[in-house]
Amino acid sequence: MKVMDLKKQIYSFVQAGNLSVDVLELLIPNGQPVPFECELWDYKESYEEDAHDYNKTVRSIASLYNTYGGYLLYGIREVVKDTTYELAGVSQGGINVQKLKG
Repeated sequence: MKVMDLKKQIYSFVQAGNLSVDVLELLIPNGQPVPFECELWDYKESYEEDAHDYNKTVRSIASLYNTYGGYLLYGIREVVKDTTYELAGVSQGGINVQKLKG
C-alpha cells in the first residue's frame, strides 16, 4: 500500500472515531508494523505508571489531538531507528484509561 493511501485511510478512521480492529489491520498487517510513524500514529514499546511516563503519554495524546488526531499503539518496539519495528506486547490492564481521561 502506498504511504499516502495509508494515511488517507487512517485519517478517515480518525475522523470517524474508529477504534476497531480495522485500524490495527492497516497499521500492523500480518503482524508486522508499518515501517514508519507519522502525524497520525505513534508506536510505543511500553506504558509505565510513574509520573514521568504518564506525563509523556499525556503530551503524546495532546500532540495527536492538536494536529489531526491519531492513534498511539503500545507494544511495538523500534528495532532500527525510524525504519524497523516489531511487536513486543503489553500486559493486559496496564493502562489506566480513567486516569488518562482525567
